[in-house]
Amino acid sequence: MMAAGLILGVALRFLMLASSKSFWGDEWFTMGLVQKPTLAVFYGAVQDVHPPFYFLLLHGVTRFLGMGEWALRSVSIAAGVGLLVAVYFLAETLFSRNRAVLALFLTAISPYWLQSSNEVRGYSLLAFLACASAVFFLKALKNPGQKKWVWGYGLFLILAVYTEHYAWFIWLAVSITVFLSRGENGIRSDWARIQTGFFILGLPSLAMIVFQAFFRENMFHIYRVREYQNFFMILKKVVGLFWHFSCGYTYAMLDQERIRYHLQHSGFFWTSAITALAASACAGGALARLFRRDIKKFGFSFSILVLPVLFLAFFYPIRLDARYLSFAAPIFYVLLADGFCRIQNRIWATVLIGSYLLVSSVGSAQAIFLKTDPVHKEDYLSQILYVRDRVHPKDATCGEAPQIAYYQKRRGIKIEAPSFAIWDEFAASDTSRFDRVWLLDARNMNRRAAENDFQRVTGYFSSLGFYPAAGPIVFGGDEGLTVVCLFDRKK
Repeated sequence: MMAAGLILGVALRFLMLASSKSFWGDEWFTMGLVQKPTLAVFYGAVQDVHPPFYFLLLHGVTRFLGMGEWALRSVSIAAGVGLLVAVYFLAETLFSRNRAVLALFLTAISPYWLQSSNEVRGYSLLAFLACASAVFFLKALKNPGQKKWVWGYGLFLILAVYTEHYAWFIWLAVSITVFLSRGENGIRSDWARIQTGFFILGLPSLAMIVFQAFFRENMFHIYRVREYQNFFMILKKVVGLFWHFSCGYTYAMLDQERIRYHLQHSGFFWTSAITALAASACAGGALARLFRRDIKKFGFSFSILVLPVLFLAFFYPIRLDARYLSFAAPIFYVLLADGFCRIQNRIWATVLIGSYLLVSSVGSAQAIFLKTDPVHKEDYLSQILYVRDRVHPKDATCGEAPQIAYYQKRRGIKIEAPSFAIWDEFAASDTSRFDRVWLLDARNMNRRAAENDFQRVTGYFSSLGFYPAAGPIVFGGDEGLTVVCLFDRKK
């Protein structure tokens, strides 16, 4: 059964890879960074808000495999396949083999994990490294004296904290679990030394956290958290977090207006929401049973899954997102498998598991067959093709120069018009030689903010004598975030 789950998971991930989706904004940042020299890759990661390991690893891979779409996604795909194995052993160590098989199947068909394993970002790698580290720790706790488990835990932990800072929650979970061991067989004293050693190895990561928090994230500036001072906004993010874990990103990047629309018009929205709620209740029940049966396993699971949610909700809700908590999601799937297995009413079990499989299958099919990114609905490829097919000899394009250059080189998609990276560059040119200008842009998910952005951009171009021919043309579906705006010169 494990082999069948792995084959299914690998097949779905390669179907996702073969669909050749348009990259989204953060992926373009990754692609631009990994093409630089090695030291510049390291410096660029530190100057952003991430540790450097994923970027350096992908930098090394692309030096050998090139900058093709499959090469760029290869690290995430490999990590996604490795995660399937890691989830199986995590569930087997926490519960039993039959739970492990179910957890593997749930992970294999999950649209959340399909998206993660296809993304040119470090979250799939983070999930694999964190899950593998958790497995090695639990094996070390069960087999004291066998150093191979300790070194395995440490290796994956250190790689994880240099992939994403959130991996420090694994170290914290281990420390809490050791504290709950109550001195069994000298566990506390041995692990105090082990944890101290790995903490010292991770100190540069902590230094990066401090630097990036103050000088790159501006996380203590009031404008960064003002919108999250509303309790209902925090609640929406927490609900959305576990909804994405359960059912994937079928409904992602929704403002309140779109949520209200789906509540009124979409039966599948209700099915997905109720399924996510029931699945989360099953996982919560499994966590509660661990509290009664094994306080160490409870402490470990709670510290990885629940504690980070509480921490971010109170201190930095802007990062309370399923992507950043990919290290916690494997525990959710393991608990969910145990919760499903313990449903005693056969009818209720059939309805819930059947509904869960339906919602997951629809989400996975959408993730595979959509040409746009399933989460952010940014379809730069369709946007560029649209402009290419409509551009006139005396037109210009403005914006998204890296995207235009990439698709011209990789797919031969050439726009026969001068291209300007930003408005300032266009404004500094001889604009009188153009009759029209095409603005390629990404809009805000909040409709009011998007309208304000459009008015601001209209002001820029009108100062040069160009006025909107129509409203923004949206790509990526009804909730798409990529747009094209055409501005005409008034004669």
